[in-house]
Amino acid sequence: MNALLPRVDLPEVLLEVFAWAGADTEFTSITGGEARLADLHVTIAALLVAHGCNIGYTPGHRVG
Repeated sequence: MNALLPRVDLPEVLLEVFAWAGADTEFTSITGGEARLADLHVTIAALLVAHGCNIGYTPGHRVG
């Protein structure tokens, strides 16, 4: 029998992993300063998905 994994929303999976592992805290600013964005974890997940899916992003697009 060929069973498929359930369909999931990839950004939601990333956010859940971030919550478990605290992985989003490992991303730091290139300037070394504190992040001022309250939803930084959401932005990181969106950027990882965009990059992983090779859909690209530009400065004009809102990602978070």
